[in-house]
Amino acid sequence: MTKRYLVGGPPNSGKSTYVLSATKRIRSALGRTALAFELDVWSGSYAAFEGKYSFKDRPKKTGLDWDWKTPLDERLAQFNAADADVVFGDLPGAKIDAATDYMCANAKADGAIVVSRTRDDLKQWREAFEARGIPVVLECLSMQGDSPLVLRDMGRIVDPSHPDVALPAARMLASSSDDDRRATALSSRFLNVFRQNYTRRSRTAHGRDENLGGPLKKPLMVTGPDLKHVAMRNGDRLAQDVLATPRPKAWDAAILRAHCERWFAIANEGICGPGSTAAAASRSPRSCGSPTSWAPRSRCSRRARRPTR
Repeated sequence: MTKRYLVGGPPNSGKSTYVLSATKRIRSALGRTALAFELDVWSGSYAAFEGKYSFKDRPKKTGLDWDWKTPLDERLAQFNAADADVVFGDLPGAKIDAATDYMCANAKADGAIVVSRTRDDLKQWREAFEARGIPVVLECLSMQGDSPLVLRDMGRIVDPSHPDVALPAARMLASSSDDDRRATALSSRFLNVFRQNYTRRSRTAHGRDENLGGPLKKPLMVTGPDLKHVAMRNGDRLAQDVLATPRPKAWDAAILRAHCERWFAIANEGICGPGSTAAAASRSPRSCGSPTSWAPRSRCSRRARRPTR
């Protein structure tokens, strides 16, 4: 299901940089589709990001005394018709005026994101969106230069999974050595590539359950959006388990079978009906057969594990 968000805030607050970065992150690391549309027809910032102009020399228009609705209507139509998982509409930040009213009234937005350098501007833009019937789903306080980590109020609740705790804790333990940085980068790359391949190749990762009722197929416990959610969760767990699995000195049938059975169970947790794991494993000669049947897979395993060196 497509989610569309308008992104607003004062000028030079980092809206466009944040939107374009989030769009690429959703595509590359999360395995989903995302699009960003520049609804600011007064400033060619996206063309500058693409290198067509410098930010200083990008074409600009000001005010409402020109035919701004014609180019804006075209971009609003693209925003409303886009069917990506996430669609961003990047608003102009010069001021909140009649053009803001027009965009909020004609954009089919599920919510709004506010990016600002001050809390006062966050409040102003939040109230502007809410007054126009668009709920604010995220507020971002941006800062230039080397800024301190902003810790949000935790309400005196000890929460080790809170994002403001997880990030600095990881930094405290991080080593500055080149080897550790390289290993971290390679591990991150492995997880990203694994997720992309899993998302692209797995039918269940897209919530698709057609053709799964045959005699050699496993019965499903969930379908539709729930199937997609569980499959993606299992894919993340599977990637982490593969990455953490120590490489044996030599692959043999017993080691390979033990790993494959565990990975099969992780991938199908909460998806397949009772007893399906053992039945599927017994039907698959390549999962635990003779050395000649699993030797090609060991080579694939070595290639898949290469980023962890």
